[in-house]
Amino acid sequence: MSAWQARSRSSIWRTEAGRCRAEIRPVRPEPRAPCRRTVPRPAVRPWRNPNIMSSFIRSSSRAAIVGLAFSLAATAPVLATSQDEADLKHARALSNAFRTAARKLDPSVVSIVSIDKAPYSAESGAGQGGQQMPEMPEEFRRFFPNMPGAPEAPQQRGGRMPPRMGEGTGVIIDKAGVIVTNNHVISGADELKVMLHDGREVTATVIGADRATDLAVIQVEATDLVAAHFGDSESLEVGDWVVAIGCPFGLDHTVTAGIISAKGRDRVGLAQFENYIQTDAAINPGNSGGPLADLEGNVIGINTAISSRNGGNDGVGFAIPSAMVKEIVGQLRDGGRVVRGYLGVQLQEMDAETASSFDIKPNDGVLIARVQPDTPAQKAGLQDGDIVVKVDGKPTPSSSAFMRIIASRRPDAEVSLEIIREGERMTKQATLTERTEERLAAGVPARPQRGGELARLGITVDEADAELLKSMNLERGVVIASVKEESPAAERGLQAGDVITKVNGRDVQDADSMRDAVSAVPDGRPLRLTVVRDGEQRFVILRR
Repeated sequence: MSAWQARSRSSIWRTEAGRCRAEIRPVRPEPRAPCRRTVPRPAVRPWRNPNIMSSFIRSSSRAAIVGLAFSLAATAPVLATSQDEADLKHARALSNAFRTAARKLDPSVVSIVSIDKAPYSAESGAGQGGQQMPEMPEEFRRFFPNMPGAPEAPQQRGGRMPPRMGEGTGVIIDKAGVIVTNNHVISGADELKVMLHDGREVTATVIGADRATDLAVIQVEATDLVAAHFGDSESLEVGDWVVAIGCPFGLDHTVTAGIISAKGRDRVGLAQFENYIQTDAAINPGNSGGPLADLEGNVIGINTAISSRNGGNDGVGFAIPSAMVKEIVGQLRDGGRVVRGYLGVQLQEMDAETASSFDIKPNDGVLIARVQPDTPAQKAGLQDGDIVVKVDGKPTPSSSAFMRIIASRRPDAEVSLEIIREGERMTKQATLTERTEERLAAGVPARPQRGGELARLGITVDEADAELLKSMNLERGVVIASVKEESPAAERGLQAGDVITKVNGRDVQDADSMRDAVSAVPDGRPLRLTVVRDGEQRFVILRR
């Protein structure tokens, strides 16, 4: 069909369709003359050419289908584009937030090079000045070459080692040149070089360091410095976006992003006092001491370590929360050291079996394995086997939480201890003294004894002689003479030479009193033995 024919037919369709639309409208009846009969006019006039009507219907259907197709084709891209634009808008907003945070914080981030000038031989041991950190798990230690206990550097001829250099990160917290970093970044260094954001290199001096939290404060003499601002780590929630800035592998001012994976991580084995923020933001060797920030560019943590099994970032990094950083840094700036409260108890983590023997849940409190003599705890009337559930109204679900609360109090401060003793709740008041390094080591929580369901003791005991009791600072007890192999006692870790002082809180001083104490425990209830080994007291749970 030619274009002229198509236009002609289209004209006919329009004409006839218009006539049809005009004719099918309701028609009002015409008024009738009183003396004249009229024939009603048909409502719809017949088509003059039936073929035109048939062609019109077919063509109209095709036109409707084609029109619908064009309509859908025109609408679909519009909808898709609208959705894409919305997604891009959100992505751009997040990208802008990252840029803003990095731009705000980056001028406050510095790289730190620690130099150990004293030559030493390989036999002196790896790490800073031969220091070791045996408590640090290997998966953490080996990714921080400047930490004590790190792998050895290549040895030169003659057994002499070149001056040792380590790299880390720091963040300026005061325009006067005050910088916070990790203790392991600067520990053992003879000289500290700091590279500022604008490329200036300056020498830093140490103001103070705290090994118990792995924090340190250093200072540089420089002008035109930009200080970072601390954010509120307590208000963070799991899933919040964070940004890490540091100098991994010597690549200064590297920015990575991630989320808060967890809060309150302790028992990691990196420091005495732990309360880490866990993040999946990429943290690598050299990031130590650098800031972890929120999207406003405020420092909410100091990056400390990673956990990895393959040498790379596995998405498990740890940062010291800003709440702890501000507290420790404040004391270091004021006096060069951290002063902590001391109670004088040795704690034991409770597993499910130990907690069951006390009729509580494992996270309901912490178990006092031993009260140290002549300490605030002893003067307050605390006893071995007491369970501390709150300190000054704050729950103590773990030994780490308990130790943090006590350590955060100043010496001479009075604390209120809510305890459970033999199923009875009571409150004790204690006045703290100052914690020293020796007391810090003595307060390390005892590791819980683990094992299966126990039915028999599998031990023989003898009365402990006076000399043995005196050496252990004990008044009474029985010594384990032998432990049967593969017995329940052996499975729970009891050894010959261990001294048992109590059974379920009842004193024992010889074999007879030991048997009486065991017999006094109702069937079905576990035996809770107070055991002393090498001066350390703990509880061991046996089931008969």
